Amino acid sequence: MRKISLLLSIPALLSSACTTTHGANGYVAFGGGSMEHKTNGSNLDDKTSAGYFALGGEAMFTENVGGGVRLEGSASDDDLFADLGPTTVGEAADGELFFHGTARFGEEQSPLPLRFGFFFRGYTLQDNADGDELSWSSFGPRLEFAPDIQLAQSDEFRWSLPLRFGLGVGLTTIETSPATEEWDTTMTQYDLGLATRFQFSKVFLDVGYLLRHTNYSESDETAGFTIREADATFSGLVFTFGAKF
Repeated sequence: MRKISLLLSIPALLSSACTTTHGANGYVAFGGGSMEHKTNGSNLDDKTSAGYFALGGEAMFTENVGGGVRLEGSASDDDLFADLGPTTVGEAADGELFFHGTARFGEEQSPLPLRFGFFFRGYTLQDNADGDELSWSSFGPRLEFAPDIQLAQSDEFRWSLPLRFGLGVGLTTIETSPATEEWDTTMTQYDLGLATRFQFSKVFLDVGYLLRHTNYSESDETAGFTIREADATFSGLVFTFGAKF
């Protein structure tokens, strides 16, 4: 899908809360919900339906130390800002690549993984009338806490509540397409996730809610212009399928 590939310069929900002792896991996630864009001091505020995708994995090299990578993104429908008229209709897409180390705390039944590393994130607004784009490209440190609270367990079945609390800050470059000037700014992001997990032997399924929010500060002035502060938010239902190895 073009919109997903556009944003994937880069944060999977619920399955990312899974760690294994001296093992690994892999997962893929799909979801749907809404994407909202707000521009400070303008009428470019709107929300429309959106899709979500994630792919990732994690390995524990010792009992309490490991690492992994996650690629995730979301993309709106092509009717963003439709209420402002046919000449302003557009679409939004975001994506993130997160490389992290993992420190595992807590008991094996209810692990408390702490992930720390660096992210690369992209966010793009496209004007459907002429194809012009405005893109924010960011990188910086990210911290994520992902407890997996066990509710019940038997020999071949485990039921738990994976959670996700993530924070990140970054340096950002803003560009236009067709290219004109570049602007510099900063960004902050947070995400919250809650799911229920059903694990059958080595295979698991998560069903839950994910909120991903990013704020881009107003840019420095370049060629007499600044890019206004903007907020981008995806929220929706996510299904995650994974396996332990």
